[in-house]
Amino acid sequence: MEKSKLVILLRGLNAWDLRNVREMVASPYFNKQKVVVQLYALLEKVIKKDGVVPEMEAIFKKLFPKLPYNHQKLRYIMTDLTRIIEEFFVQKELKANAVLQGRLLLESYAAKKHEKYFTATLEKNLKRLDQAGIRDRDFLYEQIKTQEISLAFEADRKIKTGQDWLHAILENLDTFHSATRLRFVCDLVSRSNGNLEGEDKDLVNSLRQNIGKSEAFASPAIEIYETVLAMLTNADPELYYRKLRMQLEALGKHFQRQELKELYAFALSFSIAKLQQGQSDYLREIFTLYQEQLEGKILYEDETLPLQHFKNIATVGLRLKEFEWTRKFIAEKSEDLPEESREGALKYNNAALFFVTRDYSACRDLLRDAQFVDAFYSMDANSLLLKSYYELKQFEEVVTHSEKFLALIHRSSTLSENQSRPYANLASLTRRLAEIKLGSRNPIGALIGEIQAEREVADMRWLRAKVDEAGKTV
Repeated sequence: MEKSKLVILLRGLNAWDLRNVREMVASPYFNKQKVVVQLYALLEKVIKKDGVVPEMEAIFKKLFPKLPYNHQKLRYIMTDLTRIIEEFFVQKELKANAVLQGRLLLESYAAKKHEKYFTATLEKNLKRLDQAGIRDRDFLYEQIKTQEISLAFEADRKIKTGQDWLHAILENLDTFHSATRLRFVCDLVSRSNGNLEGEDKDLVNSLRQNIGKSEAFASPAIEIYETVLAMLTNADPELYYRKLRMQLEALGKHFQRQELKELYAFALSFSIAKLQQGQSDYLREIFTLYQEQLEGKILYEDETLPLQHFKNIATVGLRLKEFEWTRKFIAEKSEDLPEESREGALKYNNAALFFVTRDYSACRDLLRDAQFVDAFYSMDANSLLLKSYYELKQFEEVVTHSEKFLALIHRSSTLSENQSRPYANLASLTRRLAEIKLGSRNPIGALIGEIQAEREVADMRWLRAKVDEAGKTV
């Protein structure tokens, strides 16, 4: 039952969503079966408590205490409930998209041949599109669809609005095609790390040669993606990175949150690559990019701040020694995290703050009995606890915890071998270092050589610093 589509979808809902789905299930418009209401009430109660959902036989017995188990009957009921949850997803997306609502209403009036209401809705939709100030690819698409509906309605009803829909559609199609093509080519270059061959290389070269020559260059969508492409392919990319940063400030208002998030992702990836190449000033650039996205809630998904972004931002703040800013960020923005993961994220990031400020005892005390829903948070928290024990010179605790840590890694079904290997290496190598500090006769030179040769270790910089210190005293 836990692995069923129904339960997986339900576990992905927050408390607010669960309540809204409950109201949909209880509505005769969406559901007329009392047993579906009963099934939802049963599952919601278990999921809210983060409990284990009973097996199907036990569920059936609760729903039909006087009947023998009928697997197919229960499957039909589960399918009906799943359908309602999927309908909730559709309704939620529709509610958040006023422009799409307007277009669908326009299509309905056109189908019903309500000329008066069609014309009023058309004017309202065009005004909404214009006043929103959005000029991204979604705007272009909605503009084309609205014009297409209007063209067909005029042809069918023999009425004229005075608008030249046909030429407007053709012009907007050119702009939409160019912007969309640029967007995906930027993705192509980014994912290949610039190592393009054959047709892909010819495609990119062709687009590069036409940068700035597009008839639709006035479109913000084309303008900004041409800059991204130049940044990804030019021999002097920093010039175009700076141009992109200025465009994000000047043109950002024309893009909806999702597309703006993708544009910031290009800038962020560029800055991270520069940092990895040794340009340390880009750490501040990454910090600024995150701050801008926080201010506009660009990073948010469904009104919540994803766990990984929360941790990344706090980590960058700590690396820059922006301790007060990071402390305030952790306290305030933790309220925007998914409820089920909030407590663990708050503990981990506060513990990271304690560790960086060398309050190792506080870090240890905060993490010693902490539980984490997210697998990566769990791995990083155990790494932090291991390092805290070592910094406190509690070497016996290092040995004990490293064994528990390795057992946890081996039991994890969430992380791949490549993802878990750096954590396993940190645990095993730190344990051997602690054993030497406890009096083991194993030569530290061999351990130093092994650590220098190993590339996949979580927090290699810390481990090398500790083994260098130990090498001077042993």
